[in-house]
Amino acid sequence: MSRPRPMGHPSPDPASIGSTHHASPLFRSARAFRGQARLAWTASAIMLGVCLLLTVRLQRDANTARRAYGETRPVWLIRHDVHAGAVLGTGDLERRLLPQGLVPASAIDADDLARSPLGYAVRTEMAGGEILLEHRLAGAGARGLSALLAPGTIGLALDPLTGQPDVSTGDQVLLFLLADASEGGSLDGARGGPDAVLGTVLAAPTSENRLVVAVDAADAGRVAEAERRGLVVMALLALGGGASPTPGSTTRGPNR
Repeated sequence: MSRPRPMGHPSPDPASIGSTHHASPLFRSARAFRGQARLAWTASAIMLGVCLLLTVRLQRDANTARRAYGETRPVWLIRHDVHAGAVLGTGDLERRLLPQGLVPASAIDADDLARSPLGYAVRTEMAGGEILLEHRLAGAGARGLSALLAPGTIGLALDPLTGQPDVSTGDQVLLFLLADASEGGSLDGARGGPDAVLGTVLAAPTSENRLVVAVDAADAGRVAEAERRGLVVMALLALGGGASPTPGSTTRGPNR
């Protein structure tokens, strides 16, 4: 038998129990948390979808650009500026895949182990980001001034020349081979003006060293003979070789 409830304590109403529970602060906090969680998950799903769409679009654009330029080719890039004669090491080079259409034909293949540029000297100054080309490298084992010589050229050490301008390493010059009045003509018999030989300064003259100029091997003998007789005049060329020799003369020189 159930015990009788004391007087003055009526039985609780079941409806009132439910309403009291739903109105409690703890329940309201839990319901608000669930609502915020659903909102956060919805926002995250939207952001993820947007990111996926952007990734797909960027990948598609990259593939389109790659197809427009053709196949890629592995090349060597110079990581930082290097001076002429510098010997290349692993810290100077970076392997990079570039579109075939942007790569010069003479670029060194970075996958060709037999033609690795490591340990080779560069003949000219190179800026960071440049593609390493075959003709920019000196021959195997070349060091010092010999590393700066282009194929088919010879470096001549010259005494101070008539009217010699101030020159620096890498400058291009014209060596005018004058006619010897005592022999009645120019060194090569050219008429209408002196022969002009194009050269590149390998070493500027100092108090201890002579001027060294690279000239085509075919012209080296004539230049040396003219210099011995004091019949050479040097002229400095503008950057890019804007000057031209005297009309009627011939110009030869090292290919760069």
